[in-house]
Amino acid sequence: LEAWSIYEALVMDVAPLRYKELARYRDVIQKANRKFVWSAVYNYDAQFRLSLNLNTSARFDTVDTTLYTTILDLLHYVIITCIFTYTLVCINHALAP
Repeated sequence: LEAWSIYEALVMDVAPLRYKELARYRDVIQKANRKFVWSAVYNYDAQFRLSLNLNTSARFDTVDTTLYTTILDLLHYVIITCIFTYTLVCINHALAP
């Protein structure tokens, strides 16, 4: 959160009219943090902000659905699959003679 505050202050110095966009983006990241593991959220955040540097017409208040799907949803699916597989292995091990 401290790093975000510094980043937000820098953006506000350059483009104060983008405050509402930044507030919306902060909300998106905070909600993602509650739903996904932090490493995936951090990866999304880094990739998203990098894409903003490359595309000056992009906005903070729009979710990049491609990044969201490939980074957050995919990792969430992998984690759930691993948990399910691990649970099945444990059950099979417990039931083995």
